[in-house]
Amino acid sequence: MFQNTVLVRRVAIAAVALSSCFTLVGCNDKQKAMQAELDSVKMENQELRNRVDQQETALQACDSEKRTLQSQMTAAQSQPTNSGWSSGSDRAPSGGSTVMTVAGDALFAPGSATIKSDARAELNRIASQLNGKWSGHPVMVVGHTDSDPLKKSKAKWGSNENLSRARAQAVADYLATRGVSSGRMTVDGRGSSEPKGDKKSSRRVEIVVMAM
Repeated sequence: MFQNTVLVRRVAIAAVALSSCFTLVGCNDKQKAMQAELDSVKMENQELRNRVDQQETALQACDSEKRTLQSQMTAAQSQPTNSGWSSGSDRAPSGGSTVMTVAGDALFAPGSATIKSDARAELNRIASQLNGKWSGHPVMVVGHTDSDPLKKSKAKWGSNENLSRARAQAVADYLATRGVSSGRMTVDGRGSSEPKGDKKSSRRVEIVVMAM
């Protein structure tokens, strides 16, 4: 009887020990699984950091390129445009006046004294100069045509002189809308009396900035 009781106790102790062993094994497995998951999260976190660093580098490159383009645009806007224009500055022989010549074909349609919409950007640039470094200087706006007699628009203008003066007046009126005082400006139309090179070059409007 006593031997049986001892045997039962031994079996029970062995069962408890075996159960504890299984519990420890299970805990170790769970701990390993949690550690593996933690390592995976750490790896993903590092990958996200790398992506953020790459995005920040790309953003900085974009900002640098944007600043470069803005500088180029500012420099281009400060220079006379050459697309379709004969525009620039030179020294007139009388009194050191500055003359800016704008191609008539860029400003007006044939026989018209209405300024084209795409000519306004150049006139805006000229107005900025008249209001800036030439502020206060008297300005003369002079219209010129080629030597071809008027045909379709003869009934409206009568002569090249009248057309050239109407064109000069249109330019002066536009400059006034951009802040150039009309009191500073005088207008003249000289028709074909002062040709310049070929007929295309002769069709022009000159903005003459008089010396103070």
